[in-house]
Amino acid sequence: MNQIDPSFTVKFEEMHGVLILGISGSLTGQESCVSLIDQLKMLLQKGQKQFVLDMRSVDWINSSGIGFLMRTLATINKNNGQLKLARPSSRVKNILEITHFNELVEVIDNLEKAIYSF
Repeated sequence: MNQIDPSFTVKFEEMHGVLILGISGSLTGQESCVSLIDQLKMLLQKGQKQFVLDMRSVDWINSSGIGFLMRTLATINKNNGQLKLARPSSRVKNILEITHFNELVEVIDNLEKAIYSF
């Protein structure tokens, strides 16, 4: 679990070859987001290619958080991986739609469907 910033935590869980990153707190592009990108790079180098960001517990996302999602997507795409977002709150989903991020990444309301969508 990543706990550099107590307002942002990530739990890693693997199911059916898919790595689920359970994000909690505010996604505001803080230092812990940079640490997470570094962890993703290591996982990609080890062969992990399918990722789901479970956003059920994300209570807020700002423009820096969208920037973090863009860097995450770019890092995963550069390494021939795939990213899906799962279970964002209506508030977060609205921000994803306003910024058109939902046009770059599939956003799925159900975690199990996201896992089996690869």
